[in-house]
Amino acid sequence: MTYTFTVTCPEAHVHAFGEWKVTVEPTCEDGVKTFACQRVGCGDSYTEPIPATGHSFIDGVCQNCGLKYGYTEGSSYELNGEGTAYTVTGIGTATDTDIVIPYEYEGLPVTAVGDYAFILNADITSVTIPEGVTSIGMYAFQYCSELRSVEIPASVESIGTCAFYMCESLQSVEIAKDSKLKKISGGVFNDCYALEVLNLPASVVEIEDGAISGCTSLKQITFAPGSKLERIGDYIFAQCKKLESIVIPESVTYIGATHEYTLAEIYYV
Repeated sequence: MTYTFTVTCPEAHVHAFGEWKVTVEPTCEDGVKTFACQRVGCGDSYTEPIPATGHSFIDGVCQNCGLKYGYTEGSSYELNGEGTAYTVTGIGTATDTDIVIPYEYEGLPVTAVGDYAFILNADITSVTIPEGVTSIGMYAFQYCSELRSVEIPASVESIGTCAFYMCESLQSVEIAKDSKLKKISGGVFNDCYALEVLNLPASVVEIEDGAISGCTSLKQITFAPGSKLERIGDYIFAQCKKLESIVIPESVTYIGATHEYTLAEIYYV
């Protein structure tokens, strides 16, 4: 006896995700949006983050979440000509050795570190610069002999001449990967004897004369993928005695008198 069976396979289920709904409102932290399948009986869903709206500090306290920002108190500031933002101009009466520059001062944003702001200060050991600061002035930290680390946010577009010149203890320079920094000005890191590694963001277009010379402990300098670097000035790597090799981005169109002042092997992409 022969039996015949007919088997009907169900159609493969294909999700039909509709418009997303906010399940966690974004505040100072990321929110969450949820996509749910609209097919009857499915119930599957997935989530994606909603970018945080960010902190809003007034007098060191976030008006959204109450976070207290532990910035250095007592530093001196100057209001710009338009009355819209402040520049930090000096140590003032502050006694902190770890300097944390605030996002805001008296309800207005801090957008610059002024020329000569912390020059010759032998007490500070670290500097944290907040997002929103767009410039670091000339000689701002020159001769800060005990300065060991500095954090430079993505918002900084310019660093003035000799800003960190002769910061002989400077070991760590962290520049945000998504930086807007366009130029490494002349002498910026000149004679930073303790600096071993320097990673430059893709946004940098020019390195001026002597910007990194005299960094006798420097072992590695890297240029981020997609580097827009076009110009390398004179004496950039002079006296960088531990620097063995340098890979120059293909975007570079001009290199000054560099070979004569370094023992490093220079490679071109």
